[in-house]
Amino acid sequence: MSPVTRPGDIIGREMRARRSIEQACADLRAKLQRQPTPVLARMIEQLEAEMVDRKVERAPGKTR
Repeated sequence: MSPVTRPGDIIGREMRARRSIEQACADLRAKLQRQPTPVLARMIEQLEAEMVDRKVERAPGKTR
């Protein structure tokens, strides 16, 4: 049995359950609605900024 398929393998399990940055941000927004905290709000701001940066990087004719 490979390390990724062992039931107790936390890293392997997390690798199989990876989310997109958009899904992670949506999950955090839902959590913010239930339990608002300044730290959570900041995490969302940072993820949203990262999503914008990634879109700019992929844009045709980018000037960066």
